[in-house]
Amino acid sequence: MAQTIPGGLGSQSITFTVTGNSAANLAAAFSDAVHSASVVTPLSSGSGESTVAGALNLIQSSSTTSFNLATGSQYTYAAVTSATQLTGSSVGGDTVLGGGFLGGSLSYTAVGGDNSITFDSGNNTYTGDSVGGDTISGGSGDDTINTGTGSNTIFAGAGSSQITMNDASGHDIAALIAGNSVVDAHGVNDIVFATAKQSASTTGTISGGTGLLTFVAGSSSNTLAVNIQGGAGVTHMFTSNGSNITFDNSTGTAVFVAGAGNETLNGAGAAGGFDFFGDATLADAETDHTSVTGGTGTDYFSTGVGDEMITAGSGGALIDINDFGTSTHVTIANLNAGDYVNFAGLTVPKEESLLKGTATVHAGGNLTVTLANGTTVEFLGVTTFTGHLI
Repeated sequence: MAQTIPGGLGSQSITFTVTGNSAANLAAAFSDAVHSASVVTPLSSGSGESTVAGALNLIQSSSTTSFNLATGSQYTYAAVTSATQLTGSSVGGDTVLGGGFLGGSLSYTAVGGDNSITFDSGNNTYTGDSVGGDTISGGSGDDTINTGTGSNTIFAGAGSSQITMNDASGHDIAALIAGNSVVDAHGVNDIVFATAKQSASTTGTISGGTGLLTFVAGSSSNTLAVNIQGGAGVTHMFTSNGSNITFDNSTGTAVFVAGAGNETLNGAGAAGGFDFFGDATLADAETDHTSVTGGTGTDYFSTGVGDEMITAGSGGALIDINDFGTSTHVTIANLNAGDYVNFAGLTVPKEESLLKGTATVHAGGNLTVTLANGTTVEFLGVTTFTGHLI
């Protein structure tokens, strides 16, 4: 959405574009602050400049490149032509909107906590502190966001974002809702949310560390393509419609949990192994189409409802077939000698289901087993269960 600050630069109005609800709310607050401010304080003398709490503090294009926000709890608007440094107030509560509207770049360094920073155009930088509690919204440029050790919330902008999460307690949360982001999630408990509902795609690479990494994909109507590199800690991934996720790890443990809709989960590069759980919601059975690929580690697959394609990796696989009281269709590819398929998760007992079912080998050499309730399991390139069924 767009907001306009009347008289933002002398007699000119400034229109800026923001992404996401948090940034939109801040933009609206800025607009209200401009209209109602009894004091407008131009900041132009550089380091040591005092800001006025409750007023609009305005940084215009200037040859001075360093400003201290001295009081906190004030609105500061910055439109700059050159590289400009803002240092936050020690009491925190800074509310800053700015960026390279006029061709420059803005850098903000936090000192106190509970700040709200929104970047617009330009290549801008945020640096956190040990207090944390900040909300940072990226803009249309290439932003660098390096959080402090507290808990922060980051909204990536439409440009290319480099996000480093450094929380030592609590957690950092990053929302990728546009653009291309590189996220280094090496805090103790990081959460990354991604979706692509706008006209542009959302892409990125997320690297885990020694702590807990949780990735959540919202339902996406545009391209959502994310590469997740698991670290030494535990990685949890919750996907949804439109997700195209690539995962690799060499250590640590990982869990995939599929949601409703069409999803692709490629774990071919996962040497550390992972567990996969299909969508178990019966209402999703008609629309679920999930494809998951195993890696070089030992992987576990628990099927859900709908239509699932499981490609076993080279490291060994255990596949549990479930039906949750409805007929499903599962296709299994690349079944190796050391892989096992377990039918214990059927609502009809395994022995009865297999006894009353049928097994047919098609001309192409694929074995299809139709179970008693209509569930079908197709094994590509397999003609017998010898060594596989448990």
